Amino acid sequence: MKNFIDSVLFLHQINDSQFPIGGYSHSYGLETYIQEGFIKNEEDTKRYLANYLKGSFLYTELFSAYLAFEFALGLDYQGVWDLCLKLRAIKSQKELREASEKLGSRLVKTLMQIDLNFDVRFFKELNESLSKKQIPICHSVAYGVICALAGVDRDYALSSFCFNTASTIAINAVKTVPISQMAGQRILFDIKNLIKDIVDDVKTLNKDDFGVSFAGVEISSMRHEYLYSRLYMS
Repeated sequence: MKNFIDSVLFLHQINDSQFPIGGYSHSYGLETYIQEGFIKNEEDTKRYLANYLKGSFLYTELFSAYLAFEFALGLDYQGVWDLCLKLRAIKSQKELREASEKLGSRLVKTLMQIDLNFDVRFFKELNESLSKKQIPICHSVAYGVICALAGVDRDYALSSFCFNTASTIAINAVKTVPISQMAGQRILFDIKNLIKDIVDDVKTLNKDDFGVSFAGVEISSMRHEYLYSRLYMS
């Protein structure tokens, strides 16, 4: 990117809820908790969101975006391939695994139809090689790679990624719990310090931390497949 403003606008675009990759159609297990009566109000929603961000999200989605960013800076194809395979292996929940892969595929396809003003040869070659090997690219990996190639500041890219996830969950809670739109905005405002903390935390993790799971989120995601009625795909 030519300057900071370009980077900001690019991140706003690819993290916007209207960016056509379907992020708004996933609740990441939240819908199960709501239907089973565990999340009933603003405080429950805020607690769930905080636990999700500093739990499964930090050790899987955010950590993989961080690693993908670093691999892309070094033009390390093998590093990204291995990361994609590891992500596929550790995502035991079918819905979350498929959601991540669909979002990643759509992110790649959408960006490839835009005349981007930075060098995307690594991105194109990576996507082609993954397709030949029939290895799906997860959303967090695609995001980390493209942000690195765009020259976006790493911490800013990761913070935006976190906020996008938090916003998706908060908006879905507004519609599904339901809570008021004002409550959703209070939650997002209050979660800022946690986002800064986990962006700092991800830089201290090592390979043994990758994919640390939290049973509650995994089980709720698995149970989501069998809900009688569903608004969301995961």
